[in-house]
Amino acid sequence: MASFKDEMSKLREYHSNTHASSEIFADSRLANAVYTEISVKLSQARLGGKHGWWNSEVCDIADLKKSRDKAISENDHVSSLIYTAMIAMRESERT
Repeated sequence: MASFKDEMSKLREYHSNTHASSEIFADSRLANAVYTEISVKLSQARLGGKHGWWNSEVCDIADLKKSRDKAISENDHVSSLIYTAMIAMRESERT
């Protein structure tokens, strides 16, 4: 699994070697890095006792929004992505 830094390095190397921009390649590097970073952070949170983001009886959606806002204010991009995805999944049930 590759981190954001690893994937950016691959993207820069690819771009410099081909002298052509590849949005598909860039998108795949981003998706790989996001998967890796999110997986690591979620695993660490679980080990720390966090659970139930998907269960309204355990975690109120307002708490997820507060956590997202805090992550944004702290420039914690990975946590911002995670909380935003959790919120999107929870809100998808409303439609």
